[in-house]
Amino acid sequence: MTADLDLQRAILEWRARAAAEHRSAAQAARLLHLGVVLGLDRAHIDALARTVADELDHAALALGVARALGGDDAPVDVELALLLPGPGRGPLAEALLLCLTELCVGETLAVDLFATMRAAATQPEARSALDRILRDEPRHRRWAWRHLDALLRLDPEGGRRLLNDALEGILTGFASAYADVPAALDPGATGRAAGLLSGSTWRRVFWRTWSRQLRPKLSRAGLEAPRFAARAEARGSLPPTGAVHAGT
Repeated sequence: MTADLDLQRAILEWRARAAAEHRSAAQAARLLHLGVVLGLDRAHIDALARTVADELDHAALALGVARALGGDDAPVDVELALLLPGPGRGPLAEALLLCLTELCVGETLAVDLFATMRAAATQPEARSALDRILRDEPRHRRWAWRHLDALLRLDPEGGRRLLNDALEGILTGFASAYADVPAALDPGATGRAAGLLSGSTWRRVFWRTWSRQLRPKLSRAGLEAPRFAARAEARGSLPPTGAVHAGT
């Protein structure tokens, strides 16, 4: 990859990150609305409101990194279709699926990925943005699982049945996005300085987070994905069933 192409890819990836953070803000705002409708207590509402503000800040920071790398000021595109509620779902079902997908799985993965990006980043704006993001994301992760517990208490049996039916597909979707990055897209020196990761690093972080964080947290919530767990074990990324321990 030439230096110019490497720089352009870094700009595009930070712009894509801005779009993803904006989408996360919208999803957290949707869950905030549903939480009010469902009567979640004020601590959950306040935490979700802070998450919305944090994610909007992260989007602005990501755009700032792209501009520092030479990108323009054009607004990012957000796929509005991804923000529409699912057809025929009631508020609790929508809240449960949104919380599990966007907050529990998404934020848990984000912590480890952003920490890995920050460890290698040397570009000043990228380091500063990642520092701020990493002050917020662990808190988002902690609250995500608390939100899920609170929502499940509203309908323990039906809620777990709904989520277990959806979990295999949710995890497979994340694996396709996070763990199947081709090596041909590995960054050069400029990209690495800006916090971009190689395909092998994306895969390693994804499967490590699954085994150390996601799988134990899901199990404690009464959620299992046996086919996905078997796929992970077949890749050699997990110890034998029953020997998994939660990470920090």
